Amino acid sequence: MDFYLFLADRYTLDEFGTARRSAVVRGFIDALTRGGPGGTPRPIEMHSHDPLRYVGDMLAWLHQATASEKEHLEALLKLVNIQGVEDHIQEVVGHITEGVCRPLKVIICHSSTCINKISPTPP
Repeated sequence: MDFYLFLADRYTLDEFGTARRSAVVRGFIDALTRGGPGGTPRPIEMHSHDPLRYVGDMLAWLHQATASEKEHLEALLKLVNIQGVEDHIQEVVGHITEGVCRPLKVIICHSSTCINKISPTPP
């Protein structure tokens, strides 16, 4: 019986993760382009002229989002006593934050190209 309960919980968590992944990606794009509610904090792209701060702000946003998503899952599953739940929480958090990887990678690669153009390495 516990096995079937675990499978049902796993399916539910997978669906939850898929929905949250979309929300996190949307939140990341909004943080880049719109900023917070009412314009505070300002959009991260306002600092795109400073590649180090730009990348740092994006990574800070992702760190905060990851911690929030893990807290959501832990609160959702605080009464579940099935073995392996903690491992599955890690998998779901990974799935949720994985959606941000592609846009983040593109932006960081572009920023590192800009940094190399500004301060080229000596021959």
